[in-house]
Amino acid sequence: MPDQDRSIVPDTARFRTDIEGLRGLAVLLVVAYHAFGAPLGGFVGVDVFFVISGYLITGILLRERARTGRISITGFYARRARRILPAALVTIVTTVVAAVVVWYPVRAWSVGLDGVWSALFVENWHLIAVGTDYLHAADPASPLQHFWSLAVEEQFYAVWPVVVILLTALPWRRRLVGRRAVLAAAIVLTVGSVGLAVVESSLSPGSAYFDTLSRGWELGAGALLAIGGPLLRRSGGAVHTVLFVAGVVMILVGAVCTTGSSLFPWPLAVVPVVGTVLVLASGDRASGTVTAALTNPQLRWFGRISYSLYLWHFPVVIVGSAVTGGGPIAAIGAVVIAIVLAVLSERWIERPFLARRRGTPPADASSSGGSAAQAAGRRQRRHRITDAAVATVVLVALVALSASQIRGPAALKPPTAFGVGASAASDDGASGGRAPAPPIPAADLGGIVDTAARSSDWEGDPARLLAGATPDALAPALRPGGCRNGLRDADIADPRTCEWGPSDAERTAVVVGDSVALSWTPAIVEALGSGWHVIALGYASCPVGSFQSGPATGQPRFAGQCARAQERMQGFVEATRPDLTVTSSSQAYLGSLVPDDGSDRPTTWTRSVEQSLGRLAAVSGHTVLLEGTPTVVSPNACATRFAGAAPCLGATDAIFDEKRRLERAAVEALSSPGSTVAYVPTAGWICADGACPAELDGTLVRPDGTHLTGAMSARLADAMRVALVGVVDGGFGGAR
Repeated sequence: MPDQDRSIVPDTARFRTDIEGLRGLAVLLVVAYHAFGAPLGGFVGVDVFFVISGYLITGILLRERARTGRISITGFYARRARRILPAALVTIVTTVVAAVVVWYPVRAWSVGLDGVWSALFVENWHLIAVGTDYLHAADPASPLQHFWSLAVEEQFYAVWPVVVILLTALPWRRRLVGRRAVLAAAIVLTVGSVGLAVVESSLSPGSAYFDTLSRGWELGAGALLAIGGPLLRRSGGAVHTVLFVAGVVMILVGAVCTTGSSLFPWPLAVVPVVGTVLVLASGDRASGTVTAALTNPQLRWFGRISYSLYLWHFPVVIVGSAVTGGGPIAAIGAVVIAIVLAVLSERWIERPFLARRRGTPPADASSSGGSAAQAAGRRQRRHRITDAAVATVVLVALVALSASQIRGPAALKPPTAFGVGASAASDDGASGGRAPAPPIPAADLGGIVDTAARSSDWEGDPARLLAGATPDALAPALRPGGCRNGLRDADIADPRTCEWGPSDAERTAVVVGDSVALSWTPAIVEALGSGWHVIALGYASCPVGSFQSGPATGQPRFAGQCARAQERMQGFVEATRPDLTVTSSSQAYLGSLVPDDGSDRPTTWTRSVEQSLGRLAAVSGHTVLLEGTPTVVSPNACATRFAGAAPCLGATDAIFDEKRRLERAAVEALSSPGSTVAYVPTAGWICADGACPAELDGTLVRPDGTHLTGAMSARLADAMRVALVGVVDGGFGGAR
């Protein structure tokens, strides 16, 4: 997030046009990435901003200390507030209002919560909390998501000045020693942050991307340059010219070559960070011929509006895409609108508040007169007490707010906890808090699906139906406390299971697999009826297949953890020896499968399915592989008050079609006289000719892009019963 203090050389307080141009370059990279998806690493513009912020803020603090003999933390925070808050709050309020106008309550409320956490500078921790929550990880992007970088910077601003004040206020005999103490602290904190970035980027890259502790080294790099920068000025102009060119090239290479799948912030953030450090260290002494790349009027103009442009561009892109349906023309229009809003914001919001900035109070005068000295001493004590109180309040509030997201109650995260959409799913899976709708007769299902796929209208009220587009509407097995286990060691060793029906029933069925498999449990339980004891065990993003691949989690440990979970599910089936085993899986695994034995993807997938089904069939009376559900857009991402439900008509894609073809082939390979393995096509229950509506017969099909709602799954019970009757000879005792 671009810091908008003047582009000042820390040791000379001289304005630097190259830093202003560097800001312009950084914000253009970010805007282009968000609007057009190119360059692929345009998000490294944020890393550039981090380094600039650490550099300028540290220089401001050291200059104030050198000029006045003290650093006013109260004055520093006040300047930060005048710089950051006015434009940010206007953007937040406008975006929340736009969300209420454009989207239905659940998504609008979610944006409202993002607005609260953005205004309190903990949006990064909120995104970590939501992103690491499996049931919320696939939620559509918030138009305020980009405030995470502002949160990181403000958290840095809350802590680093206190460190500098404490170190420079100690009774060092020489000022140089105090500066060295600050340098030592910056080195320790930066190295510590690098260590955390290395570990977290490997174990949890999604969290590392937003984590202040894993990002702090980028601001620390700027701080180190501000403290030790004067030493670099002893080099000649030719050296600075080379460094400047190298720095700009590194930033551009990072923007072009880095991808979203790369480990970030470590190690690839090193490229734009080092590049920015080189530009900052040399830009004011390099040849004017090369610095013109950043000091030209056009780039400097974007640098001047960079803060407001950063604030406005993402809400305009996200909201505009929802209203227009997206596309290149819409993206160009969004960028133009964002620039216009940025110009207005810079002129009428930023400038007026900056004009009210008061200069830093002069150093307290000393006098040989006793009264003057006493008065000066009292003023100094009041300043110290006020600064200590303000710093304490800010730090305590920051820690409390951050902890409320990471360790706080779930009520601080999902909108359903505040009552929005909370009535959309009762324990029995009913929508709208009403009695559950009856199962759709299998004979009528095809006509209902075909009619829904051809219509752009929903049979029910969109606002009521979309109130169920939350994790609360999922099958009970998938909700907190259900049998969807994580991949932690404790969950693998001692997983939770779900059970339905009498434990002494004549027959037992087991449902194993990932969350897609568990989403079918309402249909399976209703289909089998009271004569069956049904037990379910599942793991998030981990099917029963023996291949060690999963969706694009970016977590190196995932494959090993999933392999252990797969063995746990196989052992569970072996111990139970059920009359029927049912499994299914998401299509995401096939899309991300990278064979490690040199074979092609179809061969690896087919062989894996054969092996896993064969092992299950060896200990089960019958084994059924359900086709699964196509991955489509989440209803919260596609439905708007302007376009209604029309954009929510999804479709099967090439990955889903390939997956079902390969799985059919795997089951056929296992087929033999008396075979107990069967494949049940299910896409036709919710899609017609590849078109997948978001609503069927007044029931929301999915609360997200992947899983069935509990209500929809239950309403497919008759179709499931007909399918399973064809598998298990003799039908079902007690089937409904």
